[in-house]
Amino acid sequence: MDDKPYYYSWINASPSEKKQYIHTGNTLPSDLQGVLYRSGPALFERNGQEKSYFVDGDGMVHRFSFNGNNVCYTNRFVRTKKFIDESKKKAFIYDTWTFRAGQDEFDDVEPPKYESQAYIASVFHHKKLFSFDESFSPYELDPESLETIGRSTLGLLDPQAKFSAHSKIHTFQNQWLHFGLKHGRQAEVYFSIFDNEGKLLNSFSQPLPRAVYVHDFFTTENYVVMCLHPAFIRIQSVLSGTKSFIDSITWQPEEGNLIVVYHKSGKEAPKYYEAQTRWWLHSINAWEDRDKIVMDFVGHSSPDHLMGTSPMYKNALTGTANGPYSPGEIWRYEIDKNNHNLREICLFEGNYEFPTVHPGRVGLKNKFSYMVKGSAQSPFWNTVVQVDMESGTQQEHCFGEGVYCSEPILAPGTQAVNFGIKETVGLLMSLVHDGINKRNYLAVFRSGEIDQGPLILIHIENEIPLTFHGCWRSTIKKELSK
Repeated sequence: MDDKPYYYSWINASPSEKKQYIHTGNTLPSDLQGVLYRSGPALFERNGQEKSYFVDGDGMVHRFSFNGNNVCYTNRFVRTKKFIDESKKKAFIYDTWTFRAGQDEFDDVEPPKYESQAYIASVFHHKKLFSFDESFSPYELDPESLETIGRSTLGLLDPQAKFSAHSKIHTFQNQWLHFGLKHGRQAEVYFSIFDNEGKLLNSFSQPLPRAVYVHDFFTTENYVVMCLHPAFIRIQSVLSGTKSFIDSITWQPEEGNLIVVYHKSGKEAPKYYEAQTRWWLHSINAWEDRDKIVMDFVGHSSPDHLMGTSPMYKNALTGTANGPYSPGEIWRYEIDKNNHNLREICLFEGNYEFPTVHPGRVGLKNKFSYMVKGSAQSPFWNTVVQVDMESGTQQEHCFGEGVYCSEPILAPGTQAVNFGIKETVGLLMSLVHDGINKRNYLAVFRSGEIDQGPLILIHIENEIPLTFHGCWRSTIKKELSK
């Protein structure tokens, strides 16, 4: 393993479940009071069967609780039906989006059997913790112990309801917004909106003009927006069992992007806008500016990290992910609703990923965005960045070669959510893997002072693979509210 690249120990980590009380030896910031949750894949092999993509594994949730100068780290696998059944069989028996269980060739194919892995995003909402996968309803977990409570429909009785891994919480409207894709003879998108107590406010579905794979969406005060890049799905190949989901996706750049705007009431006809071809996984934020809808996102010229002849997400698991790869640039769409046109702007060149904003600014104009950055030559990221979306200035901290960081999460330092919010007040946290020394730690920064380096590094005595998405839960009595 010594001849493997530094990221190999991160991608192939095999964490054990544990509860650890961490003595930092330092005084923690007084405003670091709450719980950080992180979700990611953590099981890629059973009894000789191996997954081939690191973005496809059984889900594990990591929990960091802060109380005074005390830190407690807990991690647990989500006890999905898949995890329980396969633990008993000691083998992979369910298909996943890059894997056909028990089949190396497709000579004698069977219809696929899919089950959630609950590995992409953890969300804390209306005093409950949920772990999301793509295309499945979430699993509910105990927010303190991380024990699995069970599959949740979030109270939706509609059997057609669909969910994706990404949702948006609008604190200024007390709304929790979801989308999900239904693939079949007619592709559809399903939207559901809940209030801050988890009560359903509205749900509706609309046909999609394209059957494509989409991971995220945009939300504003009055609209939900889908950006349909040309990653077309041959769903019959999936349903017949002849191909895995990832192998059924074809990239057709000549088709361009199609942006579809839906009113949140579900009562207006959708509006369509064409744009140049750009692959994207993650939105940054979106908002309305008078008669315009503004959407920021990380865009790539191609999806070579996910598909193609030598995708990074596949090669990284074997330590053979050698760049360069299409870099993730920061792009903006501006839709003029009156003139029915769309303008595209590249705001920042570079190689960015996993963007977040202040939780009180989701759906509203934000000044700052937080993300990770790296070289296009490298498959992963070693720099935490705070981007001023207005001035273009950036504060950043680079951990150096062989050290990798994950999605930065902001713990807001202000409890007032309004149009005058001080976005720079708060603490920024990123899970970091030191591939040189084979160590993991949580880096805590003061927002607005990223370039001064971490306030503290909290070391964890456990293997922690790459995590995708998480959230912050404040335990300060005055919760983040309108």
